[in-house]
Amino acid sequence: MNPTQIMSFAHRAAGLSEPEADSAVVVDAGEIHRAAAGLDIATAELITAWDMECGLVIGHHADYAPGSLQAHRSFATIREKMIRLGVHPAQAGKIIRELQTLHRRGRSGNSSNYDRVPSIARLISMPLMNIATPADRIGENRVEALLEQTLPAGAPARLSDVMEALRLIPECALSISPPALYVGAEGDYAGKPAALFSHIAAESPSIATALFEAGVGTLILPYAAEAVIAAVKEQNIGNLIALGHVTADSIGMNAVLRELERQGVEVIRFSGIIDSGEGRGK
Repeated sequence: MNPTQIMSFAHRAAGLSEPEADSAVVVDAGEIHRAAAGLDIATAELITAWDMECGLVIGHHADYAPGSLQAHRSFATIREKMIRLGVHPAQAGKIIRELQTLHRRGRSGNSSNYDRVPSIARLISMPLMNIATPADRIGENRVEALLEQTLPAGAPARLSDVMEALRLIPECALSISPPALYVGAEGDYAGKPAALFSHIAAESPSIATALFEAGVGTLILPYAAEAVIAAVKEQNIGNLIALGHVTADSIGMNAVLRELERQGVEVIRFSGIIDSGEGRGK
């Protein structure tokens, strides 16, 4: 596989028909046989991959250009999911537009040293790409599908049922930061669960409160800022679960990496990705 094919697969697996602005092939490559993949990529990861004779480094977070400068455009997928979950389109649009403006002005936007990592990759001729929103969507879909399959039928699920189901996920079982219940008690009714793995959702009270107003009962985030926790408690409608940032990111990234392995690419996981061994006979 080459980077373009990997990116195309990630988008298809996520159900995304348009390229996401926070995901990009930064330094291209031809057919690859060994890749290194991590959640955060900096100079140390590039040099390590170069020393290990990898043909490609795959990152997750859009910490460098072009994804870091365009990431706010990918918030549109959050808006569309909010609408699918029952938030009024006008309300979802206003919330996301405000967050896009804040992000574009912030450190992740024009004020960041956006070419630091790409410049090193170019200097040592190390192919580099990152897969952000597609991996998040894949992870969300996997978690929601698992809950749909495992939560008890015929009776309202409780938070204890949700927590038990989440612990079945290989990345959760192996994580040193297991799922945590931040708002609600295990005996409480869960209502309709939904997963959002974007850091914007984890840091923006307006997204969580709008979803609970629209009928979501339990929101599963990668982590939750204190402002989000406080707003959800004050609203007193829904429940909040933090899956674990590294855990949530690993679920979607591993789904992409397993496809590379099925295509014969050797994958070295580092920089935070939890190696579940799933699909490789471990």
